[in-house]
Amino acid sequence: MSDWSPEVLEVLDASGWTAGRRVDTTSWRSRFEAVGIVMHDAAEKFLQEFGGLTASVGGPGINRAREPFELDPEQAR
Repeated sequence: MSDWSPEVLEVLDASGWTAGRRVDTTSWRSRFEAVGIVMHDAAEKFLQEFGGLTASVGGPGINRAREPFELDPEQAR
């Protein structure tokens, strides 16, 4: 059984996510440290699994419309 709803799993799957996904975060960490941003261990764990994914979602939501988004840590700089 998954912790994710079927709808979330569908969006994650369409974005290229797979269970156990692990991407190298070394370049993100290096770029952050170069400007004085410290990457917390929890942030690194999240980025290893979800960093770099782009979700092409749209349509009505509960409080606002659903919009596409990208989990790009470079945007934090």
